[in-house]
Amino acid sequence: MIARTPNRNPARARDARRGGFTLIEVMMVAAIVSLLAALAQPAYQRVLLKARAAEAVSNLNAIKVAIQNYESDFYSYPPDVDRGQIPDGLADYLPEAFSFTFDGYVLDYDNYIPSGDDMFDIGLTVIPDNDDMGRAMVQLIGSKVWERGDSKFTWIVID
Repeated sequence: MIARTPNRNPARARDARRGGFTLIEVMMVAAIVSLLAALAQPAYQRVLLKARAAEAVSNLNAIKVAIQNYESDFYSYPPDVDRGQIPDGLADYLPEAFSFTFDGYVLDYDNYIPSGDDMFDIGLTVIPDNDDMGRAMVQLIGSKVWERGDSKFTWIVID
């Protein structure tokens, strides 16, 4: 019997030993990953925006509770202050190290009771860096409790 020797092709044996990727293959993978990242970026931005809006709404709720607790102790509401400032005496009712200035927005406490203005009595105004943040907050709380003007979104706490 004649022994058969396997068909050995030197070029094929060299390719099998190499085991790496060609430049074209690497470029194709990079292009696909880049495309997927570009498609995911807008969704990621929306998720971040909604998370920041939810954080802002949580802060508004904390302030609302603090205002109600303040009113139950003093039978009046804290006086009006400038944007970014915590009204006198209200800090004792807020979580420790609470601020009215945040990354991306500033809060403004409004007390219209002494002026007799008919708009509303107590409001918390959010002044965001962009309108998308305000609109995301309106979606979370509802448009009935907001007044909008000049990129400011006011949540009416006491009407």
